[in-house]
Amino acid sequence: DDRSLSRTMGSVVLQVGALELITRYSMNSGRATSLLSSLHEFRTQEMEQVGGTQWNWKYLRDQFNQKNLEGLYRKYDDKLRETLIFIYLSLLVIFSTTHVVIVVSSTFSEQIQSTSTYLTMGMYILRIGIPILTLWKTCYYPMKKKCLWMPILVTFIVTLDLVLTDIAISIYSSFEGISLRPAYSTMALLSNYIFLPMRNNFLAIILGILVSVIYVLIFAFFTYDQDPQIGIVVASDIIYLIGVNLMGVYFRLMNEIVTRRSFLDRRACVESTLRLKFVKDQEERLMMSILPEHIVSKVRQDIRNMFIGLKTRSLSQNMRSFNQLYVEEHDNVSILYADVVNYTMISTTLAPMRMVELLNELFGRFDEASEEYDVLRIKFLGDCYYCVSGIPKPTDQHAKNCVDLGLEMIHIIKDV
Repeated sequence: DDRSLSRTMGSVVLQVGALELITRYSMNSGRATSLLSSLHEFRTQEMEQVGGTQWNWKYLRDQFNQKNLEGLYRKYDDKLRETLIFIYLSLLVIFSTTHVVIVVSSTFSEQIQSTSTYLTMGMYILRIGIPILTLWKTCYYPMKKKCLWMPILVTFIVTLDLVLTDIAISIYSSFEGISLRPAYSTMALLSNYIFLPMRNNFLAIILGILVSVIYVLIFAFFTYDQDPQIGIVVASDIIYLIGVNLMGVYFRLMNEIVTRRSFLDRRACVESTLRLKFVKDQEERLMMSILPEHIVSKVRQDIRNMFIGLKTRSLSQNMRSFNQLYVEEHDNVSILYADVVNYTMISTTLAPMRMVELLNELFGRFDEASEEYDVLRIKFLGDCYYCVSGIPKPTDQHAKNCVDLGLEMIHIIKDV
C-alpha cells in the first residue's frame, strides 16, 4: 500500500545545483579580473567606434548596402518625409495667403485695381493649388507606388511652380516700370533641399543650381536692369544664393546621416529586443528541461540576486558564494527509473547523429507520457529516465501512476 511504499522509498531528497551553467569554483579572482578588463576594453573600443566612422556618410551608406537595408530605409524615410511635406504645404499656404491679403488690402484701400493685382492673385492661387494637388496623400502616394521616379518629377514640378509664379510677377511689373524683386528665392531653394520628397542628392543640387541661375537672370535683366550699380547688386545676390545652396546641401547631408544613424540604432534596438526574447525563451526551455517547474522560479531569483550583488561585491566572491542547494523533502511519493536495455550495444552500432535522434524521440515521447500520467520527470542519467509521482502536488495515486507510466514506456520503446 501507499504507507509501505513510503517507508520503503523513504524520503526523496531533491538536490539540484544552480543550473550547472555557472560552475561554482571554476573562476578564480584572476580570471574574474580578466573578464572585467575585457568587458572594459570592449566598451572602450565601442565608444571609439561610435565617435568615429559610425557618423561618416559613406560608411553609413556602405553599411546599408552590405546589410541589404536600403529598401527598408526608404520606407522609413518616406514616413519621415510625410511630415516634412505637410510642413512645406502649411508654410506655403500661410505665406501665400498672408501675401495675397496684404496685396489686396493695400491696392483696394487706395482704389488701385490694376492688372498686376489680379495677376498676383492668380499666381498665388497656382502656387498653392499645384503643390496641394501633386503632394496630397490621395494623389501622390498611389502614383509613387506605380512610378519610382514620381518623387523626382513632383519635386521638379513643385519647385518650378514656385519659381515661375514668383518671377512672373516680377517680369510683368518690370514692363510696367516697377522694379519688383522676387520674394521666394530662399524658400524655393530650401524647399528643394529640405522639404520635398526627392532623395537623389545629385539631382537636388542640379535643381538648386537651375533655380539659382533663373533668379540671377531675373535679377540682371528685369529687377536691377536700371540700377547703375547692377554689377555689385547682382554679385551680392549670387553670393547669397550660393550660401543658401551650400546651407541646403549641408543640412540635407547631415539630415541623411542622422536619419540613417537613427534607423540603424532603432533596428539594433529591435534586433536586441528580439534576440533577448529568443535567448530568454531558450533559457526557459533549458531550465524546464533540467529542473522541476516548481524549482525554476527559485533558481531564477537566486541568479538574479547574484548579478545584483555584483554592484557591491566582486565577481569571484559572487561565484564562490553561489552554492545554494535546493533541498526539499517529500513523503508519499513513488520513483520510477526507466533504463534502456542493451543501450551500450546500440550506441556502438549506431552513428552518433542517429543515436542522438533516437534518444531525442524516445525521451520526448517519455515526457509526453509522463504528463499524461501525472508524473514529474526529474533528470536524465545517461540512458536512464528518472521521474517521480507525488510532487509537487501530492496524490494518492502516485504508485499507480508510476506503474502505468512504466507500462506505457515499454510500448514506446518497442515503437521507437
